[in-house]
Amino acid sequence: MRCEQCHIEMEIDDLKTHLATFRCPKCGSKSHATVSFPLPRMHRRLKVLIAWEGSSPSSTEVLKLRNLLPPLRNTSAQEVLDKAKEVKAWDCGEMEYGPAIDLSNKAKGLGLKVYVVDTEPQNR
Repeated sequence: MRCEQCHIEMEIDDLKTHLATFRCPKCGSKSHATVSFPLPRMHRRLKVLIAWEGSSPSSTEVLKLRNLLPPLRNTSAQEVLDKAKEVKAWDCGEMEYGPAIDLSNKAKGLGLKVYVVDTEPQNR
C-alpha cells in the first residue's frame, strides 16, 4: 500500500484479525485495510526477529528488547548488549501465529524493527 500524500510504501503499523493499519514512515499518515488470510496460515509457526537500526544494537534498543522479552529482564543490560552485538537480529523464537503477531505489534509499539518469518515451507 502506498501513501496517498508521499507516494511511498507504507509499513504495517498494527494488525488485528481482519484489519490492518498502515503508517507512512515519512509523513506518519495512516490508512486502514481489511485483510484476510487463508485459515491454514493461522496455524502456521512464525519466527519473530528484532533487527537493529544500525550495524549493531544501541543501548536504547537493548533496553527496549529487555522490556519486550520478560526472560531478558533477569539478564544485565550489558550481557544482553554483548550477545546482541554478535547477531544481526535477535531471534525471539518460533511461535504460533497469534502470539507472533502480538509480539510483533508490541515490538513495533516500542519502536523496534521487527521481521516475522514463516518457518514452514510453502506448498506450491
